[in-house]
Amino acid sequence: MPYVGNPLADAFSSRVKQDLTGQSGTSFTLTHAVSHANDLSVYINHVRQEPTTAYSVNGTTLTTTGSVAGTDDFYIIYDELAVQSISHPTDQALTATSGTFTSGLVGTTATFSGAVSGTTGTFSGAISGTLGTAAQTNITSVGTLSGLTVDGDVGFTGANYNISWDKSDNALEFQDNAKLTFGAGNDLQIYHTPGTGTFIDEANDGDLFIRSSRVTIHKYTGETMINAAADGAVSLYYDDSKKFQTSNTGVEIYNGSTGSSPNITLKDMNSGVVSGDVGGYIDFYTNDGNAQGTSARIQAKYENAAGGTGIAFEVGTGAGTTERVRINNFGQMQFSVNSSDRTALYFKDSGNSNYAVSGYESATYNGGTNMWYTQNSTHFGIKTSGSMGFFMKHDTRQVTLSYSGQNYPGDTSKQLTVGYSLGNNKGGIYMPTYSYYSDVQFRVVNNDTNNGRQHDDFFFQRNGTRHGGIRIIGGSGVSYQSISDYREKTDEKPIEDAIGTIKKLKPYNFMWKKSGVRQDGFFAHEVDEILDYAVSGKKDATKTYEGVVLNKEGNMIASEIKKEDFDKRLDDGDDEEASPKGETTYPEGSTWKETYEDIEPQQMDPAKLVPVLTAALQEAIKRIEVLESK
Repeated sequence: MPYVGNPLADAFSSRVKQDLTGQSGTSFTLTHAVSHANDLSVYINHVRQEPTTAYSVNGTTLTTTGSVAGTDDFYIIYDELAVQSISHPTDQALTATSGTFTSGLVGTTATFSGAVSGTTGTFSGAISGTLGTAAQTNITSVGTLSGLTVDGDVGFTGANYNISWDKSDNALEFQDNAKLTFGAGNDLQIYHTPGTGTFIDEANDGDLFIRSSRVTIHKYTGETMINAAADGAVSLYYDDSKKFQTSNTGVEIYNGSTGSSPNITLKDMNSGVVSGDVGGYIDFYTNDGNAQGTSARIQAKYENAAGGTGIAFEVGTGAGTTERVRINNFGQMQFSVNSSDRTALYFKDSGNSNYAVSGYESATYNGGTNMWYTQNSTHFGIKTSGSMGFFMKHDTRQVTLSYSGQNYPGDTSKQLTVGYSLGNNKGGIYMPTYSYYSDVQFRVVNNDTNNGRQHDDFFFQRNGTRHGGIRIIGGSGVSYQSISDYREKTDEKPIEDAIGTIKKLKPYNFMWKKSGVRQDGFFAHEVDEILDYAVSGKKDATKTYEGVVLNKEGNMIASEIKKEDFDKRLDDGDDEEASPKGETTYPEGSTWKETYEDIEPQQMDPAKLVPVLTAALQEAIKRIEVLESK
């Protein structure tokens, strides 16, 4: 059919570009031979060069008038070279309003403002435009897309449930029960069921891995429920408050709020329990190579059908455990000890080296031994109503019976102290007496009502032998005895000038300062100058005492008294019946001092004057006899 104008193109041509960037100098080789400089366009740094002036050509050689640097952007466009093809150039976009193709459409990109329909279409780049109905089937079932960009909403219609891309919400939206599945067998499924919740199912019993350096599970409002960190703690929360956390040594339990206490509760939901049933337990596992297994157990044991519960402690090895201690529902503690060592309780000090022991020895009703005993450098005491009634101090082997609860010896609050330590010298008996009472005394009762034998009621021993004693002589009084055997003595000499010695002694009638009692006697330091063996101590010696009570005259009337005890006695001073004078109160005007220097009195044994008095009397008798004979 004839037509007016240019003929319709039945082929497309594309100009060829040669990139010479990186080459330098004035002479360059072309990939296509040209006949004139006007047949190509030369660009240096995107500036077109003037033919024949800036460059010349000869076949495949291009010569520039100036030197080109290797850093210049240098390329050539062959203007007169036509490479023709029936197909649209693959490096150019196909742009049209609409198009109909009866055979294959192949290209990189295509932009259509109208509908496109055809049999097949293959694009390696993006397709922009409106796809007609005829092409949808081919694109979804036959066509191959290496990329698809949709600028708008997309809907995917399923047999029962749908999925859509909402551009305005920037969301891929799954309807209820529409599933997101993974795996060849749809093993992993994620979906939401209305009224029930959202599910993540691993359908074939496989592992579900969540991999991250930190995993946190929050409530949709932001409240933390679980927090897990790699190489760190895993924490569980209740109402946004941490309750449980792992650590490098185990687990930690938190209370989470002020006023509450952290706790672990084991709930036994069984009903109809009977005696012997276990209500819960905690096991301790040992990995010892000889016996791996539970080596200790703490368990709740029902003791009756009413749910009365005791706590049992089992110990042993990984091969098995045995109940050794139980606290029953009445609060009583029961011990089941090994037959080879019947010690039930060990109390160790902070150094884990010294300990006290309370034990039980097997006994029948009328035989055997039940005992409580201490061991090593520890003490033992028994309290009643918060006060120490019995106290044994281990290092001094001291036993104290007290009514006030004090556990130190040698003051007026003790009934009896055995093994009292004086100046760190061990031994002795201490018992305070009160002259206010007629029955507060150190009383020794001899139960021999037949008076048939005479033995010591007090026995004094030193260096392995008896040195004396005190005896109650039937109905004849008390005998005071001291060792005087000649076999214990040597270098005996007669006493000379006994009368002269006696004449040197200065007996006085004097009054005691603290009691006001008058008495005949001696001054110890004066006797010491004449008969030093009868006196102990030094003249004018003093000593610093602690916890001292002074009367209003300034005389010391008590020592080793604690300040709180002194104050209490003053507070009780008005109660004559409960606090008689001289027992729990002090004289009016008394004061307490932490330390006080007082005299350390000298002592004298008057019995030691008897031998010299006897010798003086004998001398006097001789003189009398001489005088009488004249």
